[in-house]
Amino acid sequence: MKYLLIVVICAGAYYFYSNKASIQPSTNDLEYTELIKHLKTNNVKTSVLLSSAYKFAVDGCNDNEWLKIKGSNTQACNDRLNSFKDICAERIFPDMDIIVDGYDTANKMLKRYSECTGV
Repeated sequence: MKYLLIVVICAGAYYFYSNKASIQPSTNDLEYTELIKHLKTNNVKTSVLLSSAYKFAVDGCNDNEWLKIKGSNTQACNDRLNSFKDICAERIFPDMDIIVDGYDTANKMLKRYSECTGV
């Protein structure tokens, strides 16, 4: 009886995992690479671009190997990002409700944000 209960729990966990993994993320939760793929066929709001650009910058500040190549460290990267994130957001994404159409336009905005924040 105990083994049957364990099998039922494992089967339920597998079922939950398989269904959860097959759900597509909402546009607001897209990671950077998912966003790039999404942009090739869809349009997105600038607020989604800003959110993804900031997540990418935070990830970059936590990547020690990448920071060593740049000659920086996590603390300095996070300090710079926190200092410039609002200024860069206002300059590059002034209106959060604008729909960005096309990969090229969105990619340019993402690169500008990266250059502005230094990440």
